Amino acid sequence: MLQENFPGVDVIAAVIETFVADERNRGVRLPSHDEMRTIVVRLAREMMLFEQSAGRVTAEIDCVWVISGPGTWFREKKDDRYAQYPWAAWMDRNRIERGTALVRAVTAERLSKTQDALTDEDLVQHGPRLFYNGRPDEVADLQLALGLQEAGLPREVVTVSDGFPSSAGHWQLIETTTHNVRSFLHVLGSPDVIPPRCVALVSHGPQLSRILRVMKKIAPPGLRLRLFPVPTPVPGRLEYIGRDIRSSMAAVYVLQEAALEPYSYEL
Repeated sequence: MLQENFPGVDVIAAVIETFVADERNRGVRLPSHDEMRTIVVRLAREMMLFEQSAGRVTAEIDCVWVISGPGTWFREKKDDRYAQYPWAAWMDRNRIERGTALVRAVTAERLSKTQDALTDEDLVQHGPRLFYNGRPDEVADLQLALGLQEAGLPREVVTVSDGFPSSAGHWQLIETTTHNVRSFLHVLGSPDVIPPRCVALVSHGPQLSRILRVMKKIAPPGLRLRLFPVPTPVPGRLEYIGRDIRSSMAAVYVLQEAALEPYSYEL
């Protein structure tokens, strides 16, 4: 249960102080201290709510969207900003496994079968599709796992992407969360793609808050999103929340690629 006094005064002060002191934010018009305090509290409580939520499986889910995370399917860690944090180990694989479990759960719901009784044909013919996007090394490891039949799904069920066409006309490889969103929207806008009735969005709770705000800024309205948060290991939960609050605020005020309010979602 979400505590009424969460986040504490010390957490709020630390997040604001670190954000304001970041040299990348110098010269940027930032909200007042009181406004930032309100934003930090709102984001922290939303992120913790996601940490405590599991999502709801229904047969109408047509697409399971898994956003890449720290590590890869085969590697506990990789060269990114989370490599130094023990609590971030295997996050990418944990997200993929959550997405795989969702595909199987939705298929079983549609066919009134137990998951143990599902066949590959059931998954291909009746299941939702899993869409995974990330850096080229992340995508390559998942493709290898699928080829080795280690990922728990037949290859035909999974679509992967490592980028999207940029406004300059070149293929932009995924480097940021905003790139993940643009990649998904590019695939969704393809003429041969049937718009999904409901998209299951899989990531860790803190990043989900940022994804929703990027979606609000650049995605068309009307997409039905249902969140399936992957829980953060408890020792790293507050640190991850603090980091992504700062990242969300930077996306809104510095990079101007996110909105202050989230895209509409379901839990």
